[in-house]
Amino acid sequence: MEQMQKNITVIIRESTTGSTESIDRKLSDLQKELLKKANNKEAYDEIAEQIFALREQKEQSTIDTYSRDEQLSVLSTYRISSSNNLMI
Repeated sequence: MEQMQKNITVIIRESTTGSTESIDRKLSDLQKELLKKANNKEAYDEIAEQIFALREQKEQSTIDTYSRDEQLSVLSTYRISSSNNLMI
C-alpha cells in the first residue's frame, strides 16, 4: 500500500513538471518568433497575446503544483500519523 502511494505521488509530480516544461518550450519558440517579426518590422500583436496567455498559464500551473505538493505533504503526514497510531 505504501509503495502504491509513493508511485502516485511520483506520477502526480512528474505530470506537473511536464506541463511546465511544455509551456516553457512554447514560450521560447514564441519569443523567438516575436523577435524575428519585430526585427522585420512586422505585426506581432497576436504573438504577444499568446505569450501573455502562456505566462498566465505557467503561473497557474506553478500555483497548482504548489497546492498539490501541499496536499501530498498533508496526506503523507496523515499516513505516517495513522501508521504510528496502529502500532501503539
